[in-house]
Amino acid sequence: MNIPHRFILLVDLHLSDRTDTAAYHALQWAVEEVNRVRPDFLAVAGDVTTFGTGDAAAHFLEALRRAEVPVLFTPGNAELRRSEALQILKTLMAPERRYVLRGDLLVLLPDTSTGTLPGTERVWMDGVAEAHSGVPRRVVITHYPADKLDRESEAWLTPWLARHRVELLTAGHIHFHRARRLDGCLEVASRGLDPDKASGDLPGLSLFESERPGAWSERFIPWSPEVRLLPADLPDGISPVGWSIHGDPVKAAEETLACGLSCLELRPMDLDFSRKALSDALRRLRDRGPLWLSYHLPSLMWDPGEGRIVGEEALRENLACALEAEVDSLTVHVPHAPACEMEETGSGEATALYRAFEEAYDRLFQEAARAGVRVAIENIHNPPGTSMDAPERAFATRIDEYLRWIDAVAAGFADVPGARVGAHLDVGHARNNGGDLDNL
Repeated sequence: MNIPHRFILLVDLHLSDRTDTAAYHALQWAVEEVNRVRPDFLAVAGDVTTFGTGDAAAHFLEALRRAEVPVLFTPGNAELRRSEALQILKTLMAPERRYVLRGDLLVLLPDTSTGTLPGTERVWMDGVAEAHSGVPRRVVITHYPADKLDRESEAWLTPWLARHRVELLTAGHIHFHRARRLDGCLEVASRGLDPDKASGDLPGLSLFESERPGAWSERFIPWSPEVRLLPADLPDGISPVGWSIHGDPVKAAEETLACGLSCLELRPMDLDFSRKALSDALRRLRDRGPLWLSYHLPSLMWDPGEGRIVGEEALRENLACALEAEVDSLTVHVPHAPACEMEETGSGEATALYRAFEEAYDRLFQEAARAGVRVAIENIHNPPGTSMDAPERAFATRIDEYLRWIDAVAAGFADVPGARVGAHLDVGHARNNGGDLDNL
């Protein structure tokens, strides 16, 4: 007699310490959905926190207490970023809690949070499989897909799946959906529940079902909350949906026209293109209807070797091109310089270099501000692993520094009627900012 099996996979939530985020609301929805569907169990395959903080892990556990089905858990790499989450989740992570036997089905949740299958996990997997050798069906649920593990771990796992007749391997980590065969085993990676990182479609949960041995199906349950759109500060007839295209601005304008979009940011790699061709392409865009046009400028940088600010010539050339194109907005990064060179540590007092960059921004953008063009200042990010107090940490990757810089630039245009200076917040830069600065 075939026993039907069904479970829900929750992975890659990336919960922060806050409860006013989309991820937090997605978690509440997920628990309600689990209670509605009533699967045999809920499997959580890691990266439930963003940064391994204790508050995020506590919020997750609090939500799980409402689940009306058994919960199985294995951690992801995000849980290793700090020690607090592991302490709070350690009961769920205990080896005896990471497998379950349901009739003719054995489910194992090995810990691949390090991107490997450590020797202790291999011994544990062998031991559980051997202790239940008479159970005919097997499923493995973990964070990393097989090909994202280190090579030696992948080489160990693939034949293990075949040797133990594993029917299904589920994972996350890659943030997009993928299904493939590993010999006789079906491997499915889910895009996960993170509203910011799920790629290719909506975030959500994966429901896995099987009516007979060796046959598993997946149904993705999307999280599609009611969306409340804020009013866009744009002329009537313009949708706020647009894109920034790095490359030939003429082709960018033509593609924007073909796709029916009306918000475009140009970002030329160089100025080796026909100004007339760009003018003609933009005219066709404007003839179709209202257009919001932005231009991403090169950066100003501090060169310690030369002892001066560099990049002004390239910025001036691109700025002239932007004003000729009659843009509505300019995007420019904060100055590229070490934070310790720009402000006195702890006090936030401006240094001589800070004042020099202020003067350069004031001089370069006066004409644009007087013409009514907005100046949007974009945040940047650090390399992975950069700590808050690292000497090489880039200026204005901290939000307080970023806001002070925007205010300083705006103050330079205080006598310009209607001057608009503000933030162009790159969420990806804020989220992938390295070390202690991630998501803060």
